[in-house]
Amino acid sequence: MDRYSLSLLAQPLALRPALPPRLLAGRRLQELLVPLPSEPLPLLPSLLAYRSLCSADLTNCRLPAVAAGASSFPHLHELTLRYAFASSPVLHGLLTGCPALASLSLERVFGCRSLYVRTRTLCNLTVSVSLRRREELGEELQDLVVEDQPINGLQLSVFALYVDEEMASIICNSLPRLKKLEIPNSNMSCAAIIRFLDCLEELEYLDISGYETSAISSAMLRKASRLNIFIWNSKFELGEFMDCSNC
Repeated sequence: MDRYSLSLLAQPLALRPALPPRLLAGRRLQELLVPLPSEPLPLLPSLLAYRSLCSADLTNCRLPAVAAGASSFPHLHELTLRYAFASSPVLHGLLTGCPALASLSLERVFGCRSLYVRTRTLCNLTVSVSLRRREELGEELQDLVVEDQPINGLQLSVFALYVDEEMASIICNSLPRLKKLEIPNSNMSCAAIIRFLDCLEELEYLDISGYETSAISSAMLRKASRLNIFIWNSKFELGEFMDCSNC
């Protein structure tokens, strides 16, 4: 089977040629890449017609409103939205139309405060949020619910300025079957670490390297002894060194 890819290069909208609706007519587009437009790129609704997509990596884009009810990508396995603009209904509609999605990366998605995902195929989930520039660009993801998680568990990577006990509780309640959790370089409370260790019963891998808070206590190490891998280093205590338990 022929494989077709489409890359929308980073250039001003005024200079970017329009995409003819029949540009890829009759072809099976499998990859869509938008590297980094100089300004937010409104995606054409016609792109939603390429049901053969297997991978999409979109940066600084605005998802069309019609995606809330018209998306259908039965073969899409990998989706990355980076500095993207989408409302909760649009993002929910897009994910509902991706029944085979195995890897989802939401790296700074604006305009979507809450998201509900129902999946039996998702294995890797990356979420990146920040409190900066929220007033200018819109709210970021704060509430996430994932139901029907795969029996083999889920991997989650979180990139946030801070993680407190409340945020840890949200993660634990939303993703109780987490196997692997990575939260590097975050200002994390001791209560949050304890919450992860107490509530995520199936957790096997925890990476909190670079956290900026008080030192790891002996009580934490006892709780973490059940893990296969526990990576931690406190900038407060250990400088640039990394300690890894059970590695």
